[in-house]
Amino acid sequence: MEQIIPGANPEEMEDPISLAVEYAHQGNIDKTWEILQGCLTKDLRCIDAFVHLGTYTFGDGRSAWHAKRAMQRYLAGVKVGEQALPPGFNGLLPWSWINNRPFLRALHGLGLCQWRLGQFDAARKTFWRILMFDPMDALGCRF
Repeated sequence: MEQIIPGANPEEMEDPISLAVEYAHQGNIDKTWEILQGCLTKDLRCIDAFVHLGTYTFGDGRSAWHAKRAMQRYLAGVKVGEQALPPGFNGLLPWSWINNRPFLRALHGLGLCQWRLGQFDAARKTFWRILMFDPMDALGCRF
């Protein structure tokens, strides 16, 4: 899976996603959203931007309202990732390959939202799918 991060320079350590996360840790959510939305404006294939927007929307997971909105963002990231896979793909996408991580995180976030919203069968299928892609279970889905 190819990881798309608009504006990232492979020769530098910092990229827009890392910068957005840094702003979030500083409490500057407006700047975080601006950067992540900017990534998506430049290229809608930036799964990591969808994932981080989903994560910041989901928050602590207590609110069904937030879970519904976060689920939309995670689902967008999943759809982008699915379009990158060949038809009928049933291979591995191990966590150890760093470019697979945004897609796996999008699936994980989607599963958490489904679980939070009481969509237990859908959540089980989503978590099972992650396990099929990454049998080493870096995200702890089997638990």
